[in-house]
Amino acid sequence: MPFFQEQTNFASPSILSTISTVFIYTFQLIADSSIFSITALFQLSVIFKIIIKLLQYNCGMKILLITLFTINLLFSSTLKDLNITDEDFLNILHSPKKNIILDRINELILLKRSLQDIDDDITKLNSVNDYFNEYKFESDLKVYRKNDYWATRKEFMFKGSGDCEDFVIAKYFTLLETGIDENKLSLLYNIRKNDYHLVLSYQENQFSDLLILDNIERKIMPLTQRNDILVLYTLKTIDLNAEIDLMSDLQNLSNYKWTKIYLKSKNRKKMQLLIN
Repeated sequence: MPFFQEQTNFASPSILSTISTVFIYTFQLIADSSIFSITALFQLSVIFKIIIKLLQYNCGMKILLITLFTINLLFSSTLKDLNITDEDFLNILHSPKKNIILDRINELILLKRSLQDIDDDITKLNSVNDYFNEYKFESDLKVYRKNDYWATRKEFMFKGSGDCEDFVIAKYFTLLETGIDENKLSLLYNIRKNDYHLVLSYQENQFSDLLILDNIERKIMPLTQRNDILVLYTLKTIDLNAEIDLMSDLQNLSNYKWTKIYLKSKNRKKMQLLIN
């Protein structure tokens, strides 16, 4: 039997009962997720549209609830992962690009949904790499009016553009959320055409090829085939409270900036004191 059937009558007692049940269920999910009030309203509006769409067809109650439960969890986790606050949503709603920004959030939710039940890392790598490579490459000076600014994934998605660091950061945390092992990912600082450049790498195990995810060369390729880049070092998290020479050591400066982004995006409570 097909998933979608003929359109149904919304006034029927069974459908009204279904709507009532689903709304109670949805409100409970939102209440349990501890989302901010404005984001909760936005979440509810999206779920309401999905309810209407599903109820146009005679899909079973079980299918409806499972679908809503899955979407709600993804929605809640995505807003939490992006650290979207009430203030962020107010800024979005007052932005002339609000529809574009909200579309990007929805696209990320759908991307994560499409990869939820997939175990193949290569499929995840290609999907996430292709998605973010659709964003526009622009310098920090043009986007943020700063010479060197490392944006969070949230900022990158709100702007819709950024430089190589922004692409890498967005891909890195999205891949973690799809289930990629953090130990398989690395950030490689390199030189490309006499300019500093950052790429994301993936290695299945110590004997596997190092695969490069780049915003310039859009196709994922082994490092052995990337003759255009010369790897300088791998970024790592450091103790931000330690005395660090940030003025003359590029590696220390890069590690410092990466650590701040890492802790902010991962929101790790044990390490939170390092950035306060």
